[in-house]
Amino acid sequence: MELVIRVLLCFVYGFNVLAQNSKPLKLTPLIQSNQTDEALQKSRVNFEEFGSDESYSGYFTTSSKRDSNMFFWFFPSRSNVSNDPLILCLQGGPGVSSLFTVFMENGPVSIDDKGKISKRDYSWINYASVLYIDNPVDTGFSFTSPGTASMNSDDVTNHLFKALLQFFQMFPHMKTNNLYIFGESYGGTYAPRLGRKIQHAKLKGTHKMNLRGMIIGNGLTDARFQVGSGDFLYQIGLVDKFTKADIDNLEQKRAKCVVNKNFECVRNAYNDILVTFHLASGYTNLYNFLFPTSSTAPTEVALDTYLNRQDVRDALHVGSQITYQTYNSHAMGNITDSFKPAWFHMEKLLQDSYDVLVFHGQLDLTIPYNTVVNYINRLIFPGKTDYDNARKRPWKVGEKIAGVVRTGGSLTEVVVINAGHYTIRDQPQHIYELVKKFINKLPLTDRIN
Repeated sequence: MELVIRVLLCFVYGFNVLAQNSKPLKLTPLIQSNQTDEALQKSRVNFEEFGSDESYSGYFTTSSKRDSNMFFWFFPSRSNVSNDPLILCLQGGPGVSSLFTVFMENGPVSIDDKGKISKRDYSWINYASVLYIDNPVDTGFSFTSPGTASMNSDDVTNHLFKALLQFFQMFPHMKTNNLYIFGESYGGTYAPRLGRKIQHAKLKGTHKMNLRGMIIGNGLTDARFQVGSGDFLYQIGLVDKFTKADIDNLEQKRAKCVVNKNFECVRNAYNDILVTFHLASGYTNLYNFLFPTSSTAPTEVALDTYLNRQDVRDALHVGSQITYQTYNSHAMGNITDSFKPAWFHMEKLLQDSYDVLVFHGQLDLTIPYNTVVNYINRLIFPGKTDYDNARKRPWKVGEKIAGVVRTGGSLTEVVVINAGHYTIRDQPQHIYELVKKFINKLPLTDRIN
């Protein structure tokens, strides 16, 4: 979703410093002085509109020199906190807040285009503890000193890793729970990089987190080999052979830019592809080819308005100095190597038998399904031959066909039908059941539930 520069949100907000002068809750000093009980007490979220679920929010300082502070919101599982897995949710962009995921995808509450909050039926906290982090540090409620935003992918990963270390210090009882990293869209680069960082720390014996796998939803993981958009658009009848050729050429240009490590060129080529399609088709919505115009922008505007209410901000302990925006368009430009491929990290995790689930909406225009298969086919890991030779099988939720699945080694790949880039939004029950099966290591037969 986030790879298109959404100008609308940038124009909507010209807020001045909010009415009250409250400060953000920085928990790192309490954690460092072993005052975790006080940290828990201060970070507890109590707000009627969020419902009765236990949750905690605040900031982990990941660089005192740069005053870099990452906002988190943690929801313990409603079921069995001691044994249920922990899922870390990372949004994409770069620059999209994890609160988009909370309120519009899988959190305990949802928001509509009028700003009304209601309970979500298919929240992942029914079967897992879920941690949301605004990433990179200049995204959502996360903040850093002017001019000190994350400048490269390694910096982004290091901030996330430091935040996770502090999380486990504050919630030590979660250390033994299975950990899964969920990355959506551009989060498909964050998740493998962080997974490898955790793996390295475990091998060195410096820090041990109980990482068990990753979940990638409609992910961009390899800007070089995730190609084939022109063919996809041509096959579904939205472009002619001339526009297809233009897009093919732009993808070849993008691949060369990746090889030359010219990531500004990569970003420009990607945007040129989207603009070329828009000019040829008239589409302004690149997330689902059944809908030429977007229906999500009003809800995102409502979310921004809601999260800038002072009572909501007080409940989340974010202070009054930072104006919230679901999408920070500057984050992509700040990261000089954005779109740097992360396939190598995913391959290494698969080679070490970490479980990986890749699910993808069949109607996605921003990152078409065939482009994902193109990079997966290049990966080498135990069981790859089984994956290559596997026939896709129908996957059902109840009596409804939800998609098709194939597996090989520790990789599970699922195509979700009637879903676009916002796969969780389009098919919340189906993804709810899919993730539940995956993290509990239950077989994905032709029927789920």
